[in-house]
Amino acid sequence: MTRVLALPRHMSVVAEEEFMLLLHLRSLVGLSKTLRPALSFLTRNEILQEAREVLTEEDLLQYVVFADRLARTLDGESLVAFPPPHYGVTQPISEAEALAVQFLQEGSGSLWTAIREVARSLDFEEDARPHACGLSFRLGLYSKGGLVGLTKSSRGHCAAARLLNTAILKILHTHTWTTLSIHLDDMTMPHCDRANAPGNSLLLGLTHHSGGGLWIGDGQGKHAMQIDGEMCKGTIYNTQAQAILFNARECMHGTIPWSDNRCIIVAYTIGQHRLMSPEHREFLSETGFVVPPPSHEQDEAAEGSGTQPLSAQNGQQSWPVDVARLNQKLRLLRRELPLARDDGGETGAAAAGQEQDPDYTMCSWLRTLRENPTEPSMGLGAAVDADAGSVSRAFRFAFGERPDRSLEGLQSTRAEDVEMMDATTGIGSAATSSAATSSTSPLTTEQHRMLLASTILANHLIEPIEVLDSEEEAAEDMLNQMD
Repeated sequence: MTRVLALPRHMSVVAEEEFMLLLHLRSLVGLSKTLRPALSFLTRNEILQEAREVLTEEDLLQYVVFADRLARTLDGESLVAFPPPHYGVTQPISEAEALAVQFLQEGSGSLWTAIREVARSLDFEEDARPHACGLSFRLGLYSKGGLVGLTKSSRGHCAAARLLNTAILKILHTHTWTTLSIHLDDMTMPHCDRANAPGNSLLLGLTHHSGGGLWIGDGQGKHAMQIDGEMCKGTIYNTQAQAILFNARECMHGTIPWSDNRCIIVAYTIGQHRLMSPEHREFLSETGFVVPPPSHEQDEAAEGSGTQPLSAQNGQQSWPVDVARLNQKLRLLRRELPLARDDGGETGAAAAGQEQDPDYTMCSWLRTLRENPTEPSMGLGAAVDADAGSVSRAFRFAFGERPDRSLEGLQSTRAEDVEMMDATTGIGSAATSSAATSSTSPLTTEQHRMLLASTILANHLIEPIEVLDSEEEAAEDMLNQMD
């Protein structure tokens, strides 16, 4: 059931003051001047500065008197304690992250003001979803094609995530979520987020825009939208400085048109969140996410099958894989292969004709892969700038600039996303050649399949394997990912 959530008083008192100041400013300006769209994203002091620039001297005096009386009228404390800073990020950091670190170091302040200033400074990118047209920025967990990991921006925005997550928790302390999705001027057609986990999503509007409500199809509302040629009844909920709790997985929902800049945050849980590694769970907890607890069934299955999380290297993410089964199969194959060293010759037990130590063989194989300069080094967690034009977009929208939202522009962006995904996974010719050249003897089909599987394993880029009937099925499953 959809619910409108009241903001905490320390947030609502600041939002109310901003809204009243904007309303009075627009009434004084009237139709004589056009105010910039970013006015909906400005804080109290920035609104007063804007008034000095657009109002006459007489109107400005009246406006200052109004602002003073308004501040005395509103009742409520706006200052709250901030969480401690997170020092896990190294230079360089983005403008939004630097601002978030500064807020956290101050220790206290207006949480509403802080999250709005950080959100508008994010490096937004085109929303590649087919039903969306606008800008978005995501933090936390994501899933795509069976892979579960951290978004590329997560590790570089730990302080920003802490600040934004604090606001979500203040609004609804019982809410759980793995992902934050921040949307700027993002129009969405009616849709259901089937990739979400069962349960509710929390939407928080950060701007004082006009219109831009959230339409939710409930079959009984007063507002109808046409979906697939049929009219569907629903209800429109205001998103201007307001929080809404709704089931985005089951409820058809979309956006209605608006004026001025519109920015919202959505806190939700991805459908495959139980496939996250303990390392990811720890990272999300440190950055303020409230992750749903793992199920007992998942823990018991992991203990029974030998499933272990691979530790991430250089900030890359890892997934739970059936290490015990892969190692067992690899050890059998290694006994049939000579032990390879860097120069391709034979040494140790292989040269002496003795039985090789499978553990030593496995370690040598993984070390060879890591030292191979042709091996891809970019992980899904690395910060990839797929579109140089998308960087440092903070406040470009303040002066009416808009990204290319044509069909050609969106298709180009999605093509770049696919190329970026191929680059980050490292699954391609480089991985294949590495596996093929690591042994001094010709490989049989079965050996090549398992060596290819071990290449994926060595790079921590493997889809989570659930309960499989045999080792051959495990290898087949991994090879299918590369098709």
